[in-house]
Amino acid sequence: MGSWIFGLRVRATGAHRGNSSKANNNGKEKHQPRMLSGSIMKTGSIITLLCALLFLALLPKVQGASESALPGFNTADGDHALFSNSTGIGNSAFGWYSLKANTDGAFNTGVGAGTLALNIGNQSTGEGTQNTAVGAVALLLNSKGQANTAVGASALLSNDSTGNGLANFNSAFGFEALKNNTDGDSSTAVGASALVSNTTGFGNTAVGFDGLFNNTDGDDNTAVGASALFNNTIGGLNTAVGDAALFNNTIGGGNTAVGTGALGSNTTGSNNVAIGLDAGYNIVTANDVIAIGAFVPAEDMSSTTWIKNVYGVTTIIGTTAPVIVSQDGQLGTISSSARFKKDIADMGKSSEAILSLRPVTFHYKSDANAVAQFGLIAEEVE
Repeated sequence: MGSWIFGLRVRATGAHRGNSSKANNNGKEKHQPRMLSGSIMKTGSIITLLCALLFLALLPKVQGASESALPGFNTADGDHALFSNSTGIGNSAFGWYSLKANTDGAFNTGVGAGTLALNIGNQSTGEGTQNTAVGAVALLLNSKGQANTAVGASALLSNDSTGNGLANFNSAFGFEALKNNTDGDSSTAVGASALVSNTTGFGNTAVGFDGLFNNTDGDDNTAVGASALFNNTIGGLNTAVGDAALFNNTIGGGNTAVGTGALGSNTTGSNNVAIGLDAGYNIVTANDVIAIGAFVPAEDMSSTTWIKNVYGVTTIIGTTAPVIVSQDGQLGTISSSARFKKDIADMGKSSEAILSLRPVTFHYKSDANAVAQFGLIAEEVE
């Protein structure tokens, strides 16, 4: 009669179809160990993969359908591939236990050992349909998720493991990309271990090795570059472009960092903007800070703006105008045209102080082009 393991009936004996030459690899795929800067090799990933394949090996071993074109426009090639299919149509399964549990799922593609092994499917609701898995145990635990794409060993492995049918429209390309996703939807991960820890976060995009690595519940984040937004957990609406940009952000939201290491120290600060190599690296918890320019550190002080190459730098062109700032933060100049003025009246004696000023021409000492300037001497103006 057999026994129960992991909630599934396991038969101790029984005939089973032999492995085909395309699937006879004993589930032992080798992956090049990867390194994370300053950390040890992650061997746990290999163990996880082997355990997943061992779990499949414990499933019932009984005679299945022949490895060829099947009714309903289905194609299966591999031990137990599409083994349980009954009303599912347009499915393709290549590899050991690929789409093994599928019954009514349609238009799914599984290429590799254990791909979409637990997918069941329901054509009337769309659950468990139109999924694509390429790579050992990719989308292994998916049962109801639909329109997901996983390319790479262990990619989207835990997708929809809760059986809630919420993990839809995800795309994962790379070893362990979106591996732990359970109920998150509409996320895209490109690169080994990109969004690997994501569980329920949705609408995230990670392009690059370890991008958004620790994100679990954060939504609508974009990380482009190796380790961008690496430590983000629940922060949302962040954009990081560049290697290690917003690396230490955890719960801060609405931040924008463009440049390698930009806003790299930020943890809980929100709505900050940093543009340039290592820009804003002093910002940790402050909000609404702007830092523009390579190596502009800024300060951890909210509602401040820091821009490189302004103080003490003269203009190249002689025609200049004073810049003013409105209460809304708009920069601009003042026009002298009467079209923009009202309540115009003579100043009377008040103009005597202005007439006493001494306009001069001069050159800035730091100006190598010796452009002629016009203005006043600050020391002469009281």
